Amino acid sequence: MKGIRKITKKAAKYTKIHKLNKKPNKPHCASCGKVLIGVPHTFSRMLKTTSKTKKRPQRIFGGMLCSECSRNALKEKIMNK
Repeated sequence: MKGIRKITKKAAKYTKIHKLNKKPNKPHCASCGKVLIGVPHTFSRMLKTTSKTKKRPQRIFGGMLCSECSRNALKEKIMNK
C-alpha cells in the first residue's frame, strides 16, 4: 500500500521521514455517485474481520446504490414486468 511521506525536523539538526497511511475513499453510488450511508470506509484488510451485516445495509442493492437510485431501479423493474 502506498503511503504519504511526512518529513519532520528534529532538534539535533537531522530530519526523519515518517510514513503515514492514506485514508481510503468513501464508497459511492454506482449510478449517481453520491456517498453511500451505512457502508464503512475502511481498508479491505480490515473488512475481512468484520461481519457481513456490518459491511453493507440489509436491502436490495445495498452497498451498491443509494436509497433513491435503488428505489428508482425497483420501480423500473416492476414497470417492465
